[in-house]
Amino acid sequence: MTISINSVTIAGTIDFDPAACPAVLIDAHPFIEAARAQTGCVAYTWAFDPFVPGRVQVFEEWQSEQALHDHFAGPHYQEMSAYLVGIGIQGFSIKMYGVAVAEPVYGENNRPRPVFFAGKR
Repeated sequence: MTISINSVTIAGTIDFDPAACPAVLIDAHPFIEAARAQTGCVAYTWAFDPFVPGRVQVFEEWQSEQALHDHFAGPHYQEMSAYLVGIGIQGFSIKMYGVAVAEPVYGENNRPRPVFFAGKR
């Protein structure tokens, strides 16, 4: 069975020393902006987790697997990786998801739809 992937989503967390964490997003800003400007990038953001000191939430969406491969092969990713190693990552858990179907969560009544992915199975 062949699965048709329409986009790739990446979600997860990166943990840093809480004392170093305030500088993480400021220093990483150029890498984040460079990724956001890449062809095929739909979304790319890092945000502090307000409930876990030192934790950054990562969310990315890419139009295709090729766009993600191009991101990983590019200089901005390599520079970001070196930066993260230098600042001292304490741990991470990041996964990628191949998305075959994407639909709105809310229906016309602005309520969660009662049926998800109707007719797509």
